[in-house]
Amino acid sequence: MPVGGGGGILRDAHELADLRFQRLAEAHRVRYTAVVREIQSLRPVREHPVDGRVELLRVELCWRGGWRDKRAGGGIELTVGNAECVSGEDIRVGEVEAAATDKLMPLFKSDNRPIHPYRVAYELNQFLADNTVYIGDGGDVVTISAQAVRPRRPGQWMDPGPLGSLGVGTGFAIAAGLAHPDGEVLCYYGDGAFGMTAFDMETANRFGVPYIAVIGNNSAMNQIRYGQLAKYGKQRGNVGSLLGNVPFSKFAEMLGGYGEEVREPAQIAPALRRARESVQGHRRSAVINIWVDPREYAPGTKNQTMYK
Repeated sequence: MPVGGGGGILRDAHELADLRFQRLAEAHRVRYTAVVREIQSLRPVREHPVDGRVELLRVELCWRGGWRDKRAGGGIELTVGNAECVSGEDIRVGEVEAAATDKLMPLFKSDNRPIHPYRVAYELNQFLADNTVYIGDGGDVVTISAQAVRPRRPGQWMDPGPLGSLGVGTGFAIAAGLAHPDGEVLCYYGDGAFGMTAFDMETANRFGVPYIAVIGNNSAMNQIRYGQLAKYGKQRGNVGSLLGNVPFSKFAEMLGGYGEEVREPAQIAPALRRARESVQGHRRSAVINIWVDPREYAPGTKNQTMYK
């Protein structure tokens, strides 16, 4: 599992592992104790030997992303941005993570209709196997999924990166399938992202690397839509950001695979299992099209300032 700006890897089951260091830092402004492996970017503060494979650090998470080893007597500095460090109470990451998960659990278990995107994220995490490579390709729904989805091993998470280059998911899925022929590949798309490169699902089938495609379908470019609504209001906020109500499951069927439309929260898990069985048995990609609530947005989307 990635560990913040340190470029390290931890097993997901490790008690100190956490995927959301920066978000937790901004929320709590506290110090964490973390085990970091395979440290990559270091700047010595004072001369100090560093074990490049396993190093126990006390990392002070700083407002807006500064990271500093606060070990007495010197150490190393990990910098991911210009920031002023903020002191706070020593606390284990696992305790903060458990509290954050508990806070989100009502959304993870939501039975709302249309389906809450947090429920989809929770079900995806429950579904992942030890050999599943998880790919996120989308805006708002994929941002939400990062708060729940925990790949089981290092190297099993792929996404568009900080620039949010939508449409990469299908190519990533093909590459992951070729690199891990005995593994499983699942790509979670927003409906806008799926529409950009979906036809290369036929390429995946043709090259023998079928995968599971799950779509969080809110019939919109919802991350962009939120900003437009905030700036321009309802009269102009939907311009260019609303998409059609497309039953994407038929796309998989057209290519000889399994497709299913999901509108009930309780049907997410069974649909995912049927998709897995079909991909394994028929070697054709499957599409599970989940209709999610377009009125729900990721916290990061609601906090963005680019439109203000």
